[in-house]
Amino acid sequence: GTHGYGMWKTQLALSILPVELTEFKGALQNNKTALLQWTTSSETGSKHFELQKSFDGVNYRTIAIIPAAGSSSTVRNYNYTDREPLTEFNHYRLRSVDIDNDGRLSNIVLLKLAGAGQDMQVLGNPFRNNITVRFVKLPATKGEVRLTDMSGRVVMRKTFGAAEQQVNMEVPGNLSNGVYLLQATVDGTNFTAKVLRQ
Repeated sequence: GTHGYGMWKTQLALSILPVELTEFKGALQNNKTALLQWTTSSETGSKHFELQKSFDGVNYRTIAIIPAAGSSSTVRNYNYTDREPLTEFNHYRLRSVDIDNDGRLSNIVLLKLAGAGQDMQVLGNPFRNNITVRFVKLPATKGEVRLTDMSGRVVMRKTFGAAEQQVNMEVPGNLSNGVYLLQATVDGTNFTAKVLRQ
């Protein structure tokens, strides 16, 4: 009520969460894959779940999109197996997306690879315009990544700093298609992998 202006009435909309997420957890399987599991107690207008992953706990990327139930008043269980190469620390979170494309983030699940040794992972091989290299463990010192042809000639190189776990290299446009050797020196140890440009 307002003094001198009569009575007014309005209707307030209740905010209903599209997804009631009751659990999000993960477990390593043979130190090779990660099994992520989550449970909802109800869903209203849910569209899908985006499973996001990060090796540094800061930069996340979507690795899978899993359809949601849409509408459900019963407990529903979901799971996804991440078969991507694992790093020493693997951070996961879940984004629940509704039909209006609004999203909410879950808690973060951290899976640590016990006894992880340093190694080089090449993402996206065969490659076209760029090469991404990720190290299993955070480098303690600066190092170098080199791309050589099969005769041993270095066609490109890039240095990286200490604590730089992922290196992106842009490939020159005049590089011929074929097989190359990708070499990295990390904390005094050399790693080599064959890569193919298409």
